[in-house]
Amino acid sequence: GRPNVGKSSLLNAILGHERALVHETPGTTRDSIDTLMTWEGREIWLIDTAGMRRRGHVEPGVERHSVLRAVRSVQRADVGILVSDASQGASAQDAHIAGLLLEAAKGLVIVANKWDLVHEPNERDEAERGLRRILHFAPESPLLRISALTGRNVRNVIPAALDVYAARQTRVTTPKLNRFLREWVGRRDSPAKRGRRARFKYGTQVAANPPTFLLFFSNPEIVHPSYVRYLENGLEWGLGSDGNDT
Repeated sequence: GRPNVGKSSLLNAILGHERALVHETPGTTRDSIDTLMTWEGREIWLIDTAGMRRRGHVEPGVERHSVLRAVRSVQRADVGILVSDASQGASAQDAHIAGLLLEAAKGLVIVANKWDLVHEPNERDEAERGLRRILHFAPESPLLRISALTGRNVRNVIPAALDVYAARQTRVTTPKLNRFLREWVGRRDSPAKRGRRARFKYGTQVAANPPTFLLFFSNPEIVHPSYVRYLENGLEWGLGSDGNDT
């Protein structure tokens, strides 16, 4: 998350003790802090990262190296918890950080922290709508409204992350996958160019964590990135809710 949104406060609230230094001055966390915890018998590594400001606002030197270490921490994670300040509203930097996670094929949990500072119902509605609007590209990611200061809903953060992690293990049988893909492809004409059409043949899952699919087309070179995104959206929507039914 951005500086001073409560990342370290959330870490301390989850752990139940002060593991990370918390201060009102942005930039208190300079390096990523790894913490091993046990949750209902499972060992989990938590990584508290430095705040990430917009590129043009990052000062050279210590802050720049802190941001680079935060970005590298993304590569080590399975699930990223994006912490946003509900009292300030969503920002383009929230979307940028979420994009870093998704581009790295990581799971995403959205946390609206400082919810205790948003008092009026219309303000709460707007805060939630603002987050969903700016993170429109992650509609399936869970959104939690918490207060690291008061402890409100903090207990739900780790279970939400574990649910996302479990979804990353999804395996889909080839027959089920191809039944869905043929139906989805049939909703929108496959790409064509100069009389040649990219016709769908079949698909198969080649990996999990994250689920990765290989699709075969005739004339695949004319499949436009926008159509690839259409296929990705279909897989996320069509298999996300019941993909474990293999």
